[in-house]
Amino acid sequence: LTPDKSELVRLDENAVTVLIGNPLHLSVLLDSPKLMVLVPRTPGSTTLTVLGARGKVIMQRHVIVASPKQKYVRVRRSCINAD
Repeated sequence: LTPDKSELVRLDENAVTVLIGNPLHLSVLLDSPKLMVLVPRTPGSTTLTVLGARGKVIMQRHVIVASPKQKYVRVRRSCINAD
């Protein structure tokens, strides 16, 4: 994530609790129990854990907030054996 853009995350189940390892790097707003808005803050990394009913883990992710740069290239998926 970069600090200049929020991300929407749709969940398959209702979120009851959202845990953020380091809130200096990420804020989360629940628009509804199934729609989260991730708001990047300062560059760094943190963890995001979303719990559903009875404490069941719905999602657990490592989140990296990068600094926006002018000459920034991001490779999302690469294939080593591509023809």
